[in-house]
Amino acid sequence: MKLLKGWRFLEGLRPIIDRMQPYDTAIFHGMLDMKKLNFFEKLAIKNVKSLVGYSHDWYAITPWVKAIADELKKQDQ
Repeated sequence: MKLLKGWRFLEGLRPIIDRMQPYDTAIFHGMLDMKKLNFFEKLAIKNVKSLVGYSHDWYAITPWVKAIADELKKQDQ
């Protein structure tokens, strides 16, 4: 989240997010497969020294998902 400087989603997505009115939004790291990138993308990744491979943080994702599920269960009752 530090890299986003407080933003929760891209500004271009604001109309969609406003229309959907999600309970919450979050951004989690995912997977970067160097085999699927073109030469310029690989060069950029190497220059910024980005993490390569699988980097999901389940210790962050799991509580976030459970909190939303719990809230939705309360609303359903």
